[in-house]
Amino acid sequence: MDSQFAINAAKYFLEKHPRYIVCPENSTILTAEILRLVDEGADPSAVTTYDTAFSNCWEQLTLRDEAPQQKTPEELTMEEIAVLSPGEQERLPDPILRRFANWELQQRKQKPVLSETDAILKSLFESAGFADSLKNRATIGKWMDARGLLYSRGNLTQAIDACEAGLEPSEAAIESMSGDEYKARIVDPRFREWQAKQPKPEPSRFPLGVRPTRYLHER
Repeated sequence: MDSQFAINAAKYFLEKHPRYIVCPENSTILTAEILRLVDEGADPSAVTTYDTAFSNCWEQLTLRDEAPQQKTPEELTMEEIAVLSPGEQERLPDPILRRFANWELQQRKQKPVLSETDAILKSLFESAGFADSLKNRATIGKWMDARGLLYSRGNLTQAIDACEAGLEPSEAAIESMSGDEYKARIVDPRFREWQAKQPKPEPSRFPLGVRPTRYLHER
């Protein structure tokens, strides 16, 4: 009879109580409680006997963690909708999709929040007359990382001073330059950089000043 009680209890609780785990320990606890109830006059074939047994000893049973209740589309936040797959988003009601589209538009219009390091570096660049550009940031970052320095205001100031010659000036600094300074700091370096990127001419097969046809005929 004990084994039959265990089988019946397992089948019943699997259907009605998804959190119930079929294992020898749970079967032993439920069987003992059901038998106790039967001894007191409960009907062993009645569903209520199993329910009562479960209620009496559920704290002793090993149960699965309770799954969180799934939210309705109306309860989802815009951030939660953003991480849904495209297919899941398409199944949302039209009013929620329109609200999500407006939220996405507002997010794109918002300026990104600068980190503390970015804000410090931007301020230092501007005060020193340098552009807050990717190239300048890469130059400073390479100098800092090579020395294993923390990105503090003092260390960043030191890095800007050390890398000054290789940093791009800001637009305001360029506008205030004299003609000679502009040529020396902007035009000449850019021309040398452009010149360095040009392919070098291949050496001629013919002597300098000699026409190719004459050279070939005289050989």
